[in-house]
Amino acid sequence: MNLAPLMVVVFSGLFLREGFPKPLLVGAPIAFLGVVLIGMNFDADAGLDITGLLLALLAAVMYAGCTLVQKHLLTSGVDATTLTWLGAIAGTVALLP
Repeated sequence: MNLAPLMVVVFSGLFLREGFPKPLLVGAPIAFLGVVLIGMNFDADAGLDITGLLLALLAAVMYAGCTLVQKHLLTSGVDATTLTWLGAIAGTVALLP
């Protein structure tokens, strides 16, 4: 999940036009490399297993997307209480099954 904040910063620079400062351009590849190294699982008998890496990447993409949508909605005039309530209802509905 360390990839999610990195994705939020990169996607907000692209889609919300917040820009890319120099420290971000230096630190982003280093952070990404660290996430890849943590997410990869190597077993001498089974070989390389990237299932954990793919699941972590999926979770990070979903987290980053949700964060960007929330940020966009907060800047477009939706108040934080309503947004929190809607998020709780969406989570409840998703977890009902």
